[in-house]
Amino acid sequence: MKNWFNEKTDNATASTTGTEWRARGNWDQVKGQAKQKWGNLTDDDLTYEEGKQDEWLGRLQEKTGHAVDDIKAWFNRTF
Repeated sequence: MKNWFNEKTDNATASTTGTEWRARGNWDQVKGQAKQKWGNLTDDDLTYEEGKQDEWLGRLQEKTGHAVDDIKAWFNRTF
């Protein structure tokens, strides 16, 4: 399984952008799945800015109430 949050992987670094994710899969579909899993997420919550992974994951943690590691694991499984 590919780890999309592994900083040591050249083609999937922690600074992976939504554009890069779209190249690997359908980011809009994954966002939809995230909104289904965590009903209170908005498109703004799921907007990722390059270089701001910690802020993005912190925002998702605050909104979902789940640990960052759990959120990362979900995205890794979903992608």
